[in-house]
Amino acid sequence: MKYMPSHLRFAVVSCVLILSTLASGQTITMVPIASSSFCTGDSVTVNFNATGIWGHKNAFTLQLSDPSGSFSSGFTNLASLQDTLPGSFKISALIPEGIANSTGYRLRILGAVPYTTSQDNGSDFSICTTPRFYGIEWAPTAISAGISERFDIISPTPLATYTWILGADASPDTIVGNRANIIFLSGGDKIITINATTTCGCSVSKTYSVHVYDCSKPVIPKRSIVMNNDSATTLSNSVFWVNPGVKLYVIGSYDTVFQEPGSTVIARGNESVFYLKTGSSISNEGIYSTFILADGSSITGFDQYMDGKVTCSTLDFDYTDAPPNAAHPLGVVQARTLASLTLTPNPTAGSLTVQNLPLGVSEVTVLNILGESIQEYKNVRSTELTLDLSKFAPGTYYIRFETPNSVITKMVVKQ
Repeated sequence: MKYMPSHLRFAVVSCVLILSTLASGQTITMVPIASSSFCTGDSVTVNFNATGIWGHKNAFTLQLSDPSGSFSSGFTNLASLQDTLPGSFKISALIPEGIANSTGYRLRILGAVPYTTSQDNGSDFSICTTPRFYGIEWAPTAISAGISERFDIISPTPLATYTWILGADASPDTIVGNRANIIFLSGGDKIITINATTTCGCSVSKTYSVHVYDCSKPVIPKRSIVMNNDSATTLSNSVFWVNPGVKLYVIGSYDTVFQEPGSTVIARGNESVFYLKTGSSISNEGIYSTFILADGSSITGFDQYMDGKVTCSTLDFDYTDAPPNAAHPLGVVQARTLASLTLTPNPTAGSLTVQNLPLGVSEVTVLNILGESIQEYKNVRSTELTLDLSKFAPGTYYIRFETPNSVITKMVVKQ
């Protein structure tokens, strides 16, 4: 018989005593859960009591049974927390997606060091799939007022019922199904609410905003970039106002472009919106863009399956908040002190009288149809001014008046 030193025998005995202590007295008792039914994605909270001393790096884990309530053939670990001391604990977790619908699920708590499991929660509970979908889509890109448009649920959950709530401006105002054919009676931003419910009672609701295009005046915003010369832009999420005679290459995406008569746009970006007045043209080389076209405008490269088009007999713009523009075709741009100004006669054979000029006009400029300056008057000090247009060819001209705080451009016809 081999001899073992006494200090080693003591170490072995101590180790056996420690293992014996860890292997006895550990219990886990669950508090009953509050609910008898859950939907996937719901939160579940379990309270439990643990007795005894638990080993280093012990973890308490909340486990979900298989659909029959068994933990022997399969289970799902939902959440864990680490502790080595006895006490009262709480674990919260989400019911995971992708598990089968069943009324026979159960829960339990597992302790890892030493391996110990609680009794299950003591009664069956149900889990039902929450319906899921990733949005809605429609084709073509532009939704037109007064025209039936088809909308589809993206990736609907099988056996779920989808109810569309569309509001009083839509016909019909309520639709049930994965697909909806909708007519919006007027333009503007519309709200679509979709309620989805599965056969076992779980539901979800989502709200979407869509823009419906019509032939009402679009507003040229103050942040618009005035395009007065042929150029190209790679900007995205921007607004451009293209003057007569100007050619613009739009290479960015998600832009909005307002085209005056005689302007030309070559569009190479995607998902932009273009407003074309009579006499303007566009060549489209991108995809998924929207075109609002007045009669007498021109578009090439239009793809009816990827682009949207709204046709209007006439199209005008709202210039109320537009930025200063030398070739502005209508009139008021931030005009406050110049509101009462008049031009007579108009049309004119040559001589043009400007009346009601306010004091403080710093410059009066005559512009041709391309927005080019052809005549200037500086430091005007009278309330009346006579302009001589006799040497200019017959046609349309613009007179721009500037003060330190305002700009106005008025149109005049030279006979």
